[in-house]
Amino acid sequence: MTETRGRSRTAAALAVCLAAALTACTGAPAATPPAVDEAVVVTQDAEATASGPITPEDALALGEHLTEALASGDVEAWLERTDLDESAEQQQRDWFAGVQAVPMDLREMHPTFLVRVDDGAGGALVRYAFRHQVTGVDAVPVIELYDLTLTPSASGWRVAAVSGGDSDDAGYPRLWDLGPIVVHESRHSIVIDPGHGVDDSLLRGINEAVEAAQTEMPVEGSSRLLIELSDPDAMQALTRRNTGGGPPTALSYFPLASPEVERTGIMPDVEDGETGAPRIVVDARSLVEDARTAAGFAGGLPMVRERAISTAAYQRHFNVGSFTWVDVGLGWWFASAGDDAAWQDVEATYAAHLAEGGEPLFPPAGYWEFYADSAPQSLYTVQAVTIFRYVEHVHGRDVVFPLAEELLRVVPGTRAAETALDKAFERHLGMSAAEVEADWAEWVREEFDL
Repeated sequence: MTETRGRSRTAAALAVCLAAALTACTGAPAATPPAVDEAVVVTQDAEATASGPITPEDALALGEHLTEALASGDVEAWLERTDLDESAEQQQRDWFAGVQAVPMDLREMHPTFLVRVDDGAGGALVRYAFRHQVTGVDAVPVIELYDLTLTPSASGWRVAAVSGGDSDDAGYPRLWDLGPIVVHESRHSIVIDPGHGVDDSLLRGINEAVEAAQTEMPVEGSSRLLIELSDPDAMQALTRRNTGGGPPTALSYFPLASPEVERTGIMPDVEDGETGAPRIVVDARSLVEDARTAAGFAGGLPMVRERAISTAAYQRHFNVGSFTWVDVGLGWWFASAGDDAAWQDVEATYAAHLAEGGEPLFPPAGYWEFYADSAPQSLYTVQAVTIFRYVEHVHGRDVVFPLAEELLRVVPGTRAAETALDKAFERHLGMSAAEVEADWAEWVREEFDL
């Protein structure tokens, strides 16, 4: 396992918040990405004096200069024509060091859109894509979008401010945008840490969990998982998700894929709307607590096992909107499936939810029904988990993943869904969906003494 620091000095630890898997808590303030008026400046390598309005050729030339600096790993080349105060220069040095510390096969900057060619004072706003491919994680490159405020000068166009793209697909911010980072590499994972000080045992637990998921559900072209350690509030910015009911403990983010750069138009076209490999964002304090609770468990950390298998399932069936209880149930079943002690750790909590839920029934298939504000989401989650627990105990562990793979291809709300569900259960369990539900309900009553 190797460790690479994205800065010469140790970063201050971020504020974090402890949250359990089925509960939430209030969190510390999120780390804030650079605002437009305080962002860092980078420059274009230009021969002649620049003047507005900016042209596509000007934007392309700047992108080529930035790409050359990234390829060479020379931060001075990146900063050579900047006019920065000490703080702004250090922030940009940290960013550059961070994206160099993360192992990548590709680092490029491409202009994609002239948002504003002239602000009346000769300035412009141009959107750039940071196109990159993390080694062992990304089967194809992915992008993060930046909005660069550019101003002309005697030495060429200068980037006067940096902000993130404002769309859900922008991929901004990432941890390298929020401050200095430390990168831990292993065979199955790359962990980005902004200064929480993770130890070797925690990293082993992460790596074992990812390995377990990849063994059951390998993803073509991806042998590692990228994990960002954060605090609960910053997680919502990192994943572009408003979680509503309190700070989360683990979320996934899927950046836009960029399999190629097309130059058929005025500006490069760098994406086709498909998603790339996921980034897992985990609350560091919750992960440490998970490691403490799971000490001695086989198969790695339960929290990481859940995210790793869920994202693998999505990557293998990304174009299918499967039954929500299948997605949720498979993930949380796998979280505790690595060790009997892991199951015993959650069994009492599950029993309590089932006892309050009345007659055991399969949870809703649709996403909005499962996650409705008035829905008993914890009960639905437990019901979903116990369906897979039932399959494992009654029909055998070797049946679980073949059944899950077929269930993940069933789209709820379609005419064919009911027939497809019956066929999947009959093929793997020898029963119809109704028969499976009845048998599962009886097993639940006996297993949990309801």
